[in-house]
Amino acid sequence: MDFSINHLILLTELIDPDSDRPSAHASVALDESLFSIAASLPKDANPGFLAPSAVGGFNMTSGFEGGSMGNPWDVVLMVEGLVLLAAAAVRRFDLSAPRSLSAPFFVEAAQAGRGAIAVSERSRPEFWAPLWSTPFSMPEVRALFTEGRATLGARRAQTGLDMARAISSLGVDRGLRAFQRFGFYERRGQGYFVAAPLERFQISRNPGADLLDDLDRFSWLRTVQRYTRNERCPNVFRSAARRLESALITITQRPDRDAFQRAMREIGDTESLLSLLAAKRAGSQEEVKAQELVPDPVPPLSPQWAKAADDGSAEFHIATALAGLCWRDAGGAPILQTRRHLVAVSEARDWDGRRQWEPDSPLVVWGPGPLEKNLSVLLHRRRLVAEEFDKGGEALASTVGATCSDIERFIYGETDDKRINELLRGLVCVDLSQYDLPPSREEIFLPSAFLVLKPFFTAESALRRAGFLPPGRNLRLPAEIPARLAYGDIRGALQIAWRRLRALDVRLPGLSPPQPAPGSGLRLLAALMVPLTPFETRRVLGRLNLASVREQTEPQERPQVNDLVQ
Repeated sequence: MDFSINHLILLTELIDPDSDRPSAHASVALDESLFSIAASLPKDANPGFLAPSAVGGFNMTSGFEGGSMGNPWDVVLMVEGLVLLAAAAVRRFDLSAPRSLSAPFFVEAAQAGRGAIAVSERSRPEFWAPLWSTPFSMPEVRALFTEGRATLGARRAQTGLDMARAISSLGVDRGLRAFQRFGFYERRGQGYFVAAPLERFQISRNPGADLLDDLDRFSWLRTVQRYTRNERCPNVFRSAARRLESALITITQRPDRDAFQRAMREIGDTESLLSLLAAKRAGSQEEVKAQELVPDPVPPLSPQWAKAADDGSAEFHIATALAGLCWRDAGGAPILQTRRHLVAVSEARDWDGRRQWEPDSPLVVWGPGPLEKNLSVLLHRRRLVAEEFDKGGEALASTVGATCSDIERFIYGETDDKRINELLRGLVCVDLSQYDLPPSREEIFLPSAFLVLKPFFTAESALRRAGFLPPGRNLRLPAEIPARLAYGDIRGALQIAWRRLRALDVRLPGLSPPQPAPGSGLRLLAALMVPLTPFETRRVLGRLNLASVREQTEPQERPQVNDLVQ
């Protein structure tokens, strides 16, 4: 398996050392090697670990054992061309990078991409082989491999993910067509590494991949990758980091909505694990180390992330509306964002949006339970904090809202709660101050119980903008209403709301509270917590003033409902 010995042996089999003339099978083998012309090769070559599928041996064919399938010319030309890949100790004009042994287009291995790569798998630096479709002269090829680097912004690409991002941003030689990625993984015993072909990346401009630059702020992505190589890093976090890298690599090649949604879900999962490492069992040396190695939460993501991931689904709109929960201080800065209830982070007070870990934060209430239960607990905590800030009427204020049709699907169980929860974890990292939904003109069917209760779950500032709440009056949410809904007493919650609205001289649809249809009070409470857009808020509040005054009873079947709003 020595390369130099194999090279000389195969060279003498292809070219006669005495006459310098080709052997009988050299021409056929050359056509097969250069032009992929199928031919029966009388001589086989063993390329070794660089082509493990061609070396032969047990389980290498349909029978028990197969022979070597390599072309002698492949091995000879490979060894002859290896001199162009000479390594050197360089710094690559990057003062932030340490001195290291560098070879052209070799980067740190990423445990993401195609193939079964275990989180604990040992690997060597991976090679990105450049491919071109137009003829290159030898001086051009030599110049290409002498330069041998891709750039990502002002720095050179250092990891497999960096290479994928550089390719999508045209940070490579424009004469190339694609890159074939090769990994080197330990197989067949300790210390034996073999090559494995992974993805092929076509070179094209991909503006969507530019959004990944947000993760470079505060060197967050780089510190996460570095932490996975630490011996104290748990395998559960290595798996999460690998899924995150894989999702980001997908964006560099296919920046569609599914790819961005997957990336945001993985970003949220990664931050949740980091928060647990920073907060759980405070005082453990291992977790303190984890907090030191990844000192920052996820940096703020631009609003373009939400626009790129918006697929128009009710799940996405609901998750976005919940992620936008916050109120503004005198200077316009957001206070008590939803993110603080999901992970142990501080408020974003710096000009650049930087946050810090707060391992002892009492605001974290989100757990692994159902979405409805988490929203109920979140409401209780927000109301308590809002009262401390004298913002009791703004506990459910939000910069973003959902539509009535989204709420309708949620109430009737037509949405995927698990997907809402996953999207919410990622969307809380996005700046949603400039994000809004267009008005919806769809016909809707909302239970009258929702219409009567919704004003109490709407921020007072939104009620005043809609002209529903007179100046000087307030409509604070009584603690009894969410408590009764969580217990399942919808009728009792409606009676309390009815009396409060009567005191405000609101024209209600009837002389007494409507009879609620059978259903879960906790589900209704969760639906009431989802903020609506200003347009949808006016639609809902307008029904309380325009409905008929006769008593109505709400039937059980949805298609025959009379006491509903259309």
